Amino acid sequence: EFDGEKVLDLIVLTFLFGLLGARFFFVVENWQSFQDFSKAIVFTKYPGLSVWGGLTFGALSLYIFGRRLKVDILTSFDLAAIGLLAGLVFGNVGCFLGGCNTGIPSNIFFASNVEGFVGKRLPIPAIEALIFTVVLRYIWKMSSRFHFQGKIVSTTLIFLGLIKLLLSPFKEYRVEQFIFSPIAVFLGLIIFYKTSRKSPIEDLAKIGQFFKYMLTSSAYRKKMLLNIKKSWYNNLNSWRFRIYQWRKQLRRFHVRVTPKNI
Repeated sequence: EFDGEKVLDLIVLTFLFGLLGARFFFVVENWQSFQDFSKAIVFTKYPGLSVWGGLTFGALSLYIFGRRLKVDILTSFDLAAIGLLAGLVFGNVGCFLGGCNTGIPSNIFFASNVEGFVGKRLPIPAIEALIFTVVLRYIWKMSSRFHFQGKIVSTTLIFLGLIKLLLSPFKEYRVEQFIFSPIAVFLGLIIFYKTSRKSPIEDLAKIGQFFKYMLTSSAYRKKMLLNIKKSWYNNLNSWRFRIYQWRKQLRRFHVRVTPKNI
């Protein structure tokens, strides 16, 4: 159980310090564009925030003030992780529209023009928004089921670090991604194994055994392929049913879903 007033205080403090940290990291990372801290407060003329700065300062403030307000730290971090993912989705949509977090030049069919840059570039913010939407849906389902404390935040950190790291080679500015992304994954793994009380050695052994069987046993490969086909078939039917239900609801409200019905 959470005290409503304490939760509200914690949310406000975490948000404010996270915002300050995001701005501070961005100014430091792009000091050549500022040269003066007085420009840092002018958001309209010099916009920009750093995900890693917001995450670092937000996590520190959540931990410090959470202890002072005597709330459960792990549960607070689990709840904050869901908010972080939602913020990353909307933040990347805004970044895509505003022209930040720029991708490398590309001639691929979905590349887009970015203000201030010559030529078309990969829409990395849009790609990240889509990926984080899928991750948010997965984490949301996980949070609605029974789980041990710390599972949500640890899984979120692992996903965040891996996504940022894998997309780093396709970004214009990526130095900090190679620093903070592995830290996020490592921290997520530490929290996961510490709170779940599982053995990383046993999990590594299982992974090694999996690859061993995949390379040496044709029967095992066929079994895994069959499981993948079953999973794909079940998910496909699930989405077909959802689309059918969606169309059914639209008909009730007399919404025409195709141009030929207009």
